[in-house]
Amino acid sequence: MSIRKIEVQTVGTVQVPATPTGPRGPKGWTPVFLSLNDGARRLVRITGWTGGVAPVPATGFLGPAGLTDTLADATDFAPRGLLSVAQDPDANLVLHYNDGTSQTIPAYFADVLAKAAEVDADAIAVELTRQFLVQLRDALVVTAGEVDADAQAVELTRQFLVNLQTALNATAAEVDADAIAVELTRQFLVQLRDALVVTAGEVDADAQAVELTRQFLVNLQTALNATASEVDADAQAVELTRQFLVALQEAVNLTAALIGDTQNSINGTATQIEAKRVEVNNLTNQAAAIVFNGSTDWPTVPPLSSWHCDSGELDPRLELAFTGNLTTCDRRGILRSAPQAARALHYDALTGKCLGLPVWPSSENVLLRSGNLSVSPWVVTGAGAVAQQADGYLITLDNTQADILFSQTSAIPAAGETWTGSIVLKAGSIADIGKEVVLQLRRVGGTYIQSSVSIVLAEEYQTVSVKVTLGSDNTGGLRYCIVKAGSNPAAAIIAKMPGLEKKTLRTPHIPTADVPASRGNASVYMLGRAFESVYDKREWTQVIECDMLEAGGVEDFLYNTTGAPNSVYSIRRSANSTIVILVRSNALSGDYVLGSFPGTGILKVAARFKKGAFAASMNGGAVVSTSHNDLGTNTTAGWYGSFSGIPVQGKYLREITTYGPGITDSQLVALSRI
Repeated sequence: MSIRKIEVQTVGTVQVPATPTGPRGPKGWTPVFLSLNDGARRLVRITGWTGGVAPVPATGFLGPAGLTDTLADATDFAPRGLLSVAQDPDANLVLHYNDGTSQTIPAYFADVLAKAAEVDADAIAVELTRQFLVQLRDALVVTAGEVDADAQAVELTRQFLVNLQTALNATAAEVDADAIAVELTRQFLVQLRDALVVTAGEVDADAQAVELTRQFLVNLQTALNATASEVDADAQAVELTRQFLVALQEAVNLTAALIGDTQNSINGTATQIEAKRVEVNNLTNQAAAIVFNGSTDWPTVPPLSSWHCDSGELDPRLELAFTGNLTTCDRRGILRSAPQAARALHYDALTGKCLGLPVWPSSENVLLRSGNLSVSPWVVTGAGAVAQQADGYLITLDNTQADILFSQTSAIPAAGETWTGSIVLKAGSIADIGKEVVLQLRRVGGTYIQSSVSIVLAEEYQTVSVKVTLGSDNTGGLRYCIVKAGSNPAAAIIAKMPGLEKKTLRTPHIPTADVPASRGNASVYMLGRAFESVYDKREWTQVIECDMLEAGGVEDFLYNTTGAPNSVYSIRRSANSTIVILVRSNALSGDYVLGSFPGTGILKVAARFKKGAFAASMNGGAVVSTSHNDLGTNTTAGWYGSFSGIPVQGKYLREITTYGPGITDSQLVALSRI
């Protein structure tokens, strides 16, 4: 199931025609909304009214009890996060939020299911038509047999009529013979009457004989007439039978034509369907060829991980349940309310535009990824050291070892500093539970083990507390320490990197007195394995897109270290508003300029680390590459494994995408285009 994307557009004042009973009240007024920030809070204020009849309604901030002029009583538009989206049995879209609530969008999938039902109905109709044609074919076979039987009956009737005609001819001959006999009798009687003088009795007897003979002839004539009527009726029956046979033959011909037309229609429909399928396949292949034939300079391999703010959540203003805690306005100017809850992504309260992941210190936020665990920051104290914190990350065990880096805000760790904190271990598999692993804390590139502790994994996720005081092997300019985990930590190279854990962030503030003094000093890092995909430590490419909210300032966007002492690449915004590849090593300290940046707006960088060298493109500009020898010797393999991250501060993070080996310079340019 895929979810349809909701396109949201920025709108201004919503104009509603003024009527005596308008949609905004009895006077037809329409409010003008304004989205404001008050420190960490997001507010909505009605600044005026349009389209109505005097008097003008009151203005003010939207609060739980109505409009208010008191800033503290205004409703805070804090966002909330979406945990999952599902389709219930009634074709509704059900949204589950991270505050334990859920919301149902009725009949969201009804049109799709209705279309599916139509397809099913069409399939049933086709099957019924096929069955009807089969039955009709069988009926035609039976009808043909009946026609043959009728033809045989007609032939028998014809033969009967021939025989009857023969019998009639014989009867006519007999009648003629009887007529001759009558005539001879009459002549004989005349002669007898004239010649004989007989008694009256004999004459009477003769007269009676003649009468009987006459009656016999009358009866014979009646019988002949009846026979002629039967002959006429049989002839009519024969004609009707012939007409029936002719009509039946025409019906058979029409049925055969209907069957042919239906078959042709079915064949035509199948041809059309096949043509559409071929057309869709061709279009799909054309689209795939455009994307993956290399002509567009986009990578031909999929990314190992990809996150973009526009694909993180649905528009939170859709069909929100009323609770009275949070009120927003949709793009039609309709007020909607939802529970007050924090979301990872921030949206404009009025336009619905996704602003991205807000990255500021001093406020809690969570990157959109399942399995995030909260890890307590490491506290760094000691004689001569400034109290500070360093972030801890998850270590994933793979039966050999895994490395983890800690950020430290001071430039150089000092001898005698005490590091106290915790690490969350995640077993590589259920089979790892019960195994013993060894954790070691050391300097990047150093050999001296600052701390070593043996742990037996009791469950899939296990928190381990570590406390170590730095010894003598802590010199150098790097800001990182490394922990190694495994049954034999010194014998293997990194196989996996951990994901980003829950961090402390703050949403943007209006520049007032309540802005903490530490603003801009804290950092949040994303490792090259931030989305749990296997990646090659010797070559990787990462794409970072940020919406810069502040001009000026020096900050790094992407790190890489090969593990050797003083061997670090980073992409940095320098003090003169240029974006550079900064090289820090024993062999060289300098930078390669990627281009200038106005200070605020969208900044997108695609950077590739490969065999000890760094190459990057900014906002679709030309690729700038470093030398393979910039970091000194023994760096091409990246012994400790590449570490990349984003110290994001004072901005919205909009995209982070990681690729494995194989990204070319032209693809770097394509990936960095805005």
